[in-house]
Amino acid sequence: MEYKLLEEQDLGLMLDFVDDENTKYNVDVLKKFIDNKNDFGFIAKINNKIVGFAFGYILLKPDGRKVFYLDAIDVMPDYQGKGYGTG
Repeated sequence: MEYKLLEEQDLGLMLDFVDDENTKYNVDVLKKFIDNKNDFGFIAKINNKIVGFAFGYILLKPDGRKVFYLDAIDVMPDYQGKGYGTG
């Protein structure tokens, strides 16, 4: 299992997720996500196949603190229940 930041070269591997009618992400949204320095995408790969992802972004709190907001997390059905989407 490899965990890494989502990069533009990974977008083609994300098609299994973005073709799902239940997701709000598509390739265009993911490209914008990658280009924004406050947005982060993390992927989990097995044998060059993305089996899970998490997306979030940095928020600035009123007191000036920065916090990470986790917006979405998903694991392919065949890999669910194996601990890949847990901390």
